[in-house]
Amino acid sequence: MYRYFFIMILLFISVPCLCQESLYYLNYGVPGNMDNRGLLIFRDSLSREQMLNTIIEDFYLEGYLQVSIKQREFYGDSLSVSIDSGELYSWGALKPGNVPPQIIAKSGLNLNLFTGRPFSYRKLTDLYEGLIRVLEDNGYPFASLKLEDMVQDGNQISAALHCDMGPFITFDTIRLVGNGSKTDPVFLSRILHIAPGTPFSQKRINESIASIRNLPYIKMVGVPEITFQNNEATLHLSLLDKKINVLDGVIGFLPHDNGGKWLVTGQFDLALYNIAGKGRNYGIAWRRWNPYSQSIRLTAEEPFILGSYIDVKASLFILKEDTSFVNRDFRLDLGYRLSPLAYFSFVNRRQAGDLFAVSEYDKTGNFPNLADFRYNNYGFRINLNCLDDLIFPRRGWFSLLDFAIGNKKILQNVGLPDTFYNGIKLNEVQYYITVRSSKYIFLSQKLAIMTGLNAGKIEGGNLLWNDLYRLGGLKSIRGFNENFFFANKYIYTNIEPRFYFDNYSYLLIFADMGNITNKFSSRINERPYSFGSGLNMETAGGMLQFIYAVGHSGAQPLALNYSRIHVGYTGRF
Repeated sequence: MYRYFFIMILLFISVPCLCQESLYYLNYGVPGNMDNRGLLIFRDSLSREQMLNTIIEDFYLEGYLQVSIKQREFYGDSLSVSIDSGELYSWGALKPGNVPPQIIAKSGLNLNLFTGRPFSYRKLTDLYEGLIRVLEDNGYPFASLKLEDMVQDGNQISAALHCDMGPFITFDTIRLVGNGSKTDPVFLSRILHIAPGTPFSQKRINESIASIRNLPYIKMVGVPEITFQNNEATLHLSLLDKKINVLDGVIGFLPHDNGGKWLVTGQFDLALYNIAGKGRNYGIAWRRWNPYSQSIRLTAEEPFILGSYIDVKASLFILKEDTSFVNRDFRLDLGYRLSPLAYFSFVNRRQAGDLFAVSEYDKTGNFPNLADFRYNNYGFRINLNCLDDLIFPRRGWFSLLDFAIGNKKILQNVGLPDTFYNGIKLNEVQYYITVRSSKYIFLSQKLAIMTGLNAGKIEGGNLLWNDLYRLGGLKSIRGFNENFFFANKYIYTNIEPRFYFDNYSYLLIFADMGNITNKFSSRINERPYSFGSGLNMETAGGMLQFIYAVGHSGAQPLALNYSRIHVGYTGRF
C-alpha cells in the first residue's frame, strides 16, 4: 500500500501544472508474472476501460483462454486490477482437413509447426489469411475457413481446418468505362496478365494499378471495379489517354571554336505511342551538335509478338563524327515483363564503324586508334521502375542495367598500308556494362529533388576511339557540348532541386559531377563538373524548357563565354 501511494505522489509531481482536467489511472498486474505489470494514465474513464479490455484480449489471443479479472479496486480516480491469466493452452495437432494439399503447399505453411506451440489466435489468423490469399489467387475469391472437430485434452487443443471453397471463378474480358482511352482491351488483358478463361486472381487485380502506372500513354482515373456473373469476373477500368506523343524541336546556341561567334545547333524528335491502341511505339531522333557531326536514331516496338508475351523492339542508330568516322548500331531486344515493376530483355547488337579521310591517317605512319570494325554482341537488360509517373515523376526510383559481350573484328582498310595493323589484335572479345539509376524525392507539394547516378565501362583487347561512350550535353553532363567527352569508363551524378509552381511546371537548379576515363586521350582522367538553373513550363500544347549551364573540365575553363543555353519546346499530342 505504501509503495502504491509513493508511485502516485511521483506521478502527480510529474504532471504539468497547466493541466487542469482530471486524469484517470490504471494500475494492473498479473501475480507471479512481473513482465505483465503497468501503470497507465488516461484523460477519461472510458479510454481506461477500453485499454483494460485490450489487455485482457491480448492474453486471450496469445493462448490464455481462461484469463479473467481477479480483483478490481478503485482509489478515487485510480483503478487497481489484478489479472488471473490461467493456464497457457497449446496445440495438440492442427490437421489440414479438406484443404487441398496444393493450396497448403503454395501458401508455404507447415501445419506440423503448430504442434506444441501456444494456441495463439494471432497465429491462427495469419494462417487463415495466408490460405485465403492463395485461394483468392487461384480462382476462389469467395472461399472461407474455420476449425472443426475440435478436441480438448487438458490444456491442449486439436482441430482440423475446414474450407468452403465457393464457386470457381475465371476472368472474363476487361471493359473500359467511358470513352477516355482508345486502348484495346485485348492488349490490356495481356499487359495485366488477365486473360479471359484464366483463374481469377486478386493479386492480378491489385497489381493492375502498378502495371498501368508503368504505361506512359494511359492513366487510371478511377478505382478498378469487379463484377461477378455466371462464375466469371469482369474487370472494369476507367482510363484516360495521356498527351504523350512528342514533336520536339530544340535550338542550341554554342560558342564557336573561333571565339566571339555563336554556333547554332539543333535536334528533332518525333515519338508516337500506343498506335491503334495496341501498345505499338515508333520514334525518330536527330541531333546536330557541330557543323560536321550529327546522329539519327530510329526505333520501333511491337508488343506481344505472334500472340505471345514477348515484346520485340528494334532500333538503328547512325553517328557521323566530323570527318573522322561513321558508326552504325542495329539493336534487337526481346523483352518480357517479369512483374509490374520489372522488365527483362535479351539483346543482340550488330555494330559497325567505317573511317573517313583515310589519307590523313596514312601521313602519320602510326595506327590512329580509329579503324573499320564489326562488333556482334549478345547480352541482357534489366529495367526496374517504381516511379509514380514515367514522364513527369515526382517520387519513386528507376534503375537500369545493361550488359553484353561478343566478338570484335577489325577490318583492314584498303586505303591504308598493311604495316598500320602490325601488332594489332584483329579479333578480340569485347564487353560493356552500363548502369543508370535515378531517385525522385518528394519533399512537399511545391518542392522535390531529382538525383541520378550513371556509370559505364567498355573493355576489350582491340578497343578503338570510335567504340567509346559519348557524354556531355542536356541528357548527361550539362554545361558542355553534345557528345563532348569520349570515355571507356565513366561515372557521373546529377542533383536537381525543383520548385513546382504548377502540376508539371517548375524552376530548377542543378549540379552535375563526373569522373571520366579515356585511355586514348592525353588527359586520361577527367573530373568535369557543371552547374546552372532553368525552367520547365507546361503550356496548352506541350512543354517549354530553358536551361543555362556552365561547366569545367581539363579542356574547358569555367567561364561565362563557355556557358551553354538550351531553349526547347516539346509539343505533346
